[in-house]
Amino acid sequence: MTSIADETSVKPGDLLGGKYRVERVLGAGGMGIVVAARHIELDTRFALKLMRTSAVRDADSVERFVREARAAVQLKGEHCVHVVDVGKLDDGAPYIVMELLVGRDLAALVAHEGARSATEAVDYILQACEGIAEAHALGIVHRDVKPQNLFVTKGVDGRPLVKVLDFGLAKTLAASKEMRALTQTTAVMGSPQYMSPEQMRASREVDARTDLWSLGVCLYELLVGKPPFDGMTVPELCSMVLKEPPSPMPSDIPRGLIKIVMRCLEKDPARRYATVAEFADALDAFATTSGAAERIHAVLEKPHDPFDSAGPARFDPNAETRTESSFDTTMKREGRRPKVWLAVALGVVVGSAVAIGIVGKVSGGNARPAAAAPGKVGVAIARSGAPVATPMVSSLPLVPPSSSTVASASSPIPIDAPPTRRAPRALPARRMTGPSLTAHPAPTASAPVLTPKTTEF
Repeated sequence: MTSIADETSVKPGDLLGGKYRVERVLGAGGMGIVVAARHIELDTRFALKLMRTSAVRDADSVERFVREARAAVQLKGEHCVHVVDVGKLDDGAPYIVMELLVGRDLAALVAHEGARSATEAVDYILQACEGIAEAHALGIVHRDVKPQNLFVTKGVDGRPLVKVLDFGLAKTLAASKEMRALTQTTAVMGSPQYMSPEQMRASREVDARTDLWSLGVCLYELLVGKPPFDGMTVPELCSMVLKEPPSPMPSDIPRGLIKIVMRCLEKDPARRYATVAEFADALDAFATTSGAAERIHAVLEKPHDPFDSAGPARFDPNAETRTESSFDTTMKREGRRPKVWLAVALGVVVGSAVAIGIVGKVSGGNARPAAAAPGKVGVAIARSGAPVATPMVSSLPLVPPSSSTVASASSPIPIDAPPTRRAPRALPARRMTGPSLTAHPAPTASAPVLTPKTTEF
């Protein structure tokens, strides 16, 4: 398969990349052609973007084409077109495989049906803002936002769904010097009617606010039916964008909405909205549904995982070094873990041995009382039934004590003897760990008598 010279060079039935069967041509642009094709193994339809022969000869054009795929593949939200595959034809010309969308772009919508209502226009632009916000969160500036690149299809619920297309001119704010060299300072890239003044002056010296200008132009066109600047020639158009104010908007458009559009079209980027989230906040009052502004804020404020393959680390020349260093540190830390586990295992063994010894002592406790363990605390029963602290034996007898006396390892305390100190408040019956006490009615007294209860190990 050779490179595609124009839309007449590719025909239905052609097999691209050995797996995509062409069904029809969907459209053509200055650098490429888009066709609908079916994957012969998956039996699923996709949209393939192919490069023209003239563009393939230009190394910069090829690099921009590949960069479009790299940028778009990172975008996973529903308001951006999804890239699912890339490949090369027999002669090495690249192609991009995207989801196939059914619908039409906003330019075709306005051309066929005219200006839209304020609420409809705002709903479309807010959806586009969600897609642009995802790109901005990854450090990607689209630089070619226009109605032709805002495609209206249907979501799973049947409602209109706007998707942002064509990241061929997208740039990353963390781009390397080699990638920046692709766009010379004097190069003008984009569609002049939708380009910001700073993009006309120097395409590579722009930030996310250039997309806000373009979104404002799109909103203006949806409301009015034509763009705010419309010269007869490209130089005239550029002069209008750089120096002249936009054409006035009709008075039937809400005044607050006009102010929002005019702020987007400020010549000085510092006078525009600072972020797409701020722009969405202003538009939210004119939307038919709520939640778009909150979602946009969440996208922009979400912390990025540097180990996520779909992130700006792809464009950061130092990311590989930092990642390798991080893995080295992790491996060193994990190298110390066996020592920790060894200590834990030894502790378990020692603990088990101690437990076995205790069980043995408990089993032999019926034969004779064991010697008192110094420092331990036992329990004796006073006449009132309140517990009195005494030294506790290391093993408890398995038989209940007699009603007349309570055995103590060091000095048994007769029940008739007065307590040597003030007895503490009687404890309610409750579940205790280790050897515990259970209350039951005494055979000769009304007060309950507390007797030891064994605990199984």
